Amino acid sequence: MDFIVALPESQESFDSIMVVVDRLTKRAQFLATTTIATALETAKLNRDRVFALHGLPREILSDRDSKFTSAVWTNLCEMLGTQQKLTTAFRQQANGVTERINQTIENYLRAFTNSNSDDWDQLLSLAEFAYNARYQASINMSSFEADLGQQRQRH
Repeated sequence: MDFIVALPESQESFDSIMVVVDRLTKRAQFLATTTIATALETAKLNRDRVFALHGLPREILSDRDSKFTSAVWTNLCEMLGTQQKLTTAFRQQANGVTERINQTIENYLRAFTNSNSDDWDQLLSLAEFAYNARYQASINMSSFEADLGQQRQRH
């Protein structure tokens, strides 16, 4: 789990993205948020948008953002029976998969946002779909295939 910060403020007042990645399937979720979101708000975002859809993780790997080192987050992990793992400070490569995904998201958004760059939050779901549908060499299939057992189909 990681944050992309210092984005232009969107029309909905978001200025950052929380990136959540399943390390087995490489499936990612991109969640619009704000840099001023509290640890409690971040925990609720995970509860409502990640855990509710994908279940409770055995472990969570995150950077040392104060939201993840807070008592709120530590207590949440303890209550859920989830092991909390923190990357080494100032070593972005320790969470390399997420850092590469962050670069990919930024490239997607740079290519498709309007001239004011204030609609990026409205494009996140499409960026997420595109990322999860693409072939992942490390798992020899797309994240959708790894997670769902088949490629996403058009309906």
